[in-house]
Amino acid sequence: MRLTNCLLLALALGSAPLAAQSASPGSAKELWKAYVDLGTRFDPSLADLYADDAIIRNTRRYPDGRTRTLEMNGKEYKSLVRQAMPLARSRGDVDVYSKVQFEDLGDRTRITATRYSTLKKYEAPHELIVGNRGGAVWSILQETGESRP
Repeated sequence: MRLTNCLLLALALGSAPLAAQSASPGSAKELWKAYVDLGTRFDPSLADLYADDAIIRNTRRYPDGRTRTLEMNGKEYKSLVRQAMPLARSRGDVDVYSKVQFEDLGDRTRITATRYSTLKKYEAPHELIVGNRGGAVWSILQETGESRP
């Protein structure tokens, strides 16, 4: 049952968390660009943008008003992202982001956006906390989003 929930979370987030590139991101803006580009291309290397200890939270909002929040670590999520990409590609499940803002938090950056699911036709808030952990490479440390069935 847990794996099913995790797969649903990966699918619910759509193409959101799948970004790794040949040139590793060296800033929050470079990481965001990689995140969007890799997700749009359904590139499983998007998973490489996540830190193994990242915290991924998704709140699923049902039509009857119920909600269910799922949480997993980056290592678990990376595996799911790699598995979910071919299905997302086959369904044309592309996310489009608007109202993107970057907020400096000192050693981290909060990126907020509105995510539009082109498959399911809804908007939802989306947030990443990204940071540089002492090296030159930035990674996703936390992701919070919403999905609908």
